[in-house]
Amino acid sequence: MTLGYLFAVEAAAAGGVALTIFGVATRALTRRVLMAVLRDTMAISGALFALLLAATIFTLVLRAYGTDRWLAALLGALPGGGPFALAGGLAIVAACALVLDAFEMIFVVVPVVMPPLLTVVSDATWVSVLTLLMLAASFLLPPFGYAILLTRQVQAKPLGLAPLVRELAPYLVAQWLVLAVVLAVPQIVWHRNPLELPAAAPADENAGRDLLLEQLRQQEEAAPEPVR
Repeated sequence: MTLGYLFAVEAAAAGGVALTIFGVATRALTRRVLMAVLRDTMAISGALFALLLAATIFTLVLRAYGTDRWLAALLGALPGGGPFALAGGLAIVAACALVLDAFEMIFVVVPVVMPPLLTVVSDATWVSVLTLLMLAASFLLPPFGYAILLTRQVQAKPLGLAPLVRELAPYLVAQWLVLAVVLAVPQIVWHRNPLELPAAAPADENAGRDLLLEQLRQQEEAAPEPVR
């Protein structure tokens, strides 16, 4: 998993199997515990499917009214081209991540913001990595970070804002440094099947879309065959 031979779903499944075996071996996984885990899993899965359905309808409504095209035109009209559009897109993601959880970001914000952004900034892999790093940093940003709110819910005596900032400062600094390095040096991002991009921003308004479609086509061709 660490070497990248398994995708996220396979890695999570392997972790679940390992925990199940450990629970059975140590006799910690009793019938009562198993039933409670299955009940909570069904409740969470149902909530996620409901959120996915609502987010899909929301995205379709936005596209029906041309919001995606308006956002693409807005990002493309920013002075400075791609860099400023990328900064604007990441700022939107960071602002939404302060009040939304991970699944709401993935199901609602990313499908609305990322496609218009990728018509201006053609390197989809680089933009995806930057988005994930921005989300990780925003979830730890006091006082409304999603990870902070989850941690405070299980604390008997929640920390004040000042002690919380001091405790989180090293992690935030490390995350922002990594984000800055990836933003400044895009070449360090690993590409499965790199696509040769022009040095300057394309003049044709459809060139960015064509480059994105070409990247997606090459990634589909390079994807491993499913195991039968």
